[in-house]
Amino acid sequence: MWKYILRFARFYGHHVHSLLYAQYTSQTQPAFSKTLSFVIPFTWWPFEFWKEKDIHDQIQQLFNDSLFHIAAGEFNTANDKLHELMYFVNQSYQNQKLTDLEYVNKRARICSEMANLNLIMGNHSAAETLLKQTMQDCLTGQISLDDSMFIELSLKMALLFEKSNRLDDAEAGFRFCIESQEKKLANLNENTDYTNEKALLGMCCNYFSKFLFSNQRQTEALVYAQRAYDIASQIYPLDHTNCLNLLIDISAIKADL
Repeated sequence: MWKYILRFARFYGHHVHSLLYAQYTSQTQPAFSKTLSFVIPFTWWPFEFWKEKDIHDQIQQLFNDSLFHIAAGEFNTANDKLHELMYFVNQSYQNQKLTDLEYVNKRARICSEMANLNLIMGNHSAAETLLKQTMQDCLTGQISLDDSMFIELSLKMALLFEKSNRLDDAEAGFRFCIESQEKKLANLNENTDYTNEKALLGMCCNYFSKFLFSNQRQTEALVYAQRAYDIASQIYPLDHTNCLNLLIDISAIKADL
């Protein structure tokens, strides 16, 4: 059902190496294309970072520096910092300062943030390559396909496909996210706090509703907008911004039916 996610290992693997390291062969200081941050937050990133003080603290500081420049709107600088960090992590791994799993986890987090930057800048090809590399690293790091982190990445990929007018792939991606979250929620223990899981399902339904509406499928869009509202009303007060915005979406869809 989600085969297009997994087939990237064949087609895109060599692009990632070229994208991340090519410009380091002739310069001491990297100069890369500018990028920006993406709108979907990483709420449940599962990787454990930087427990040791030496190399791990250095990596943490470099990553924090990159995020600071993003928050400050200094996107060119942030992009350069992320590439410097990727180079530093790669060199640390080659010098055996990082284990295989540590290297994969750190690379995945950095690739993900680099993908975020490229998405907002409209560099869709680079963003797709980086997202797929991140997903590959997640699977290598033993993150399951139904893990919330993987679902968020899949949702980003679906949104990217929509922006690239690959509508069939986008729809398959949205449906994968929704169905995966539904199955997960159905199997959770009653005593488990699943607020975050429900919120992620609601977000997926909301984005899918907007996708359907933009493609003149108003009846289906209304179903998913209503589902998103029902979920939001279980999590937030009815006068919360999320609930009110969803009600506006529902009204707009009904007006267009």
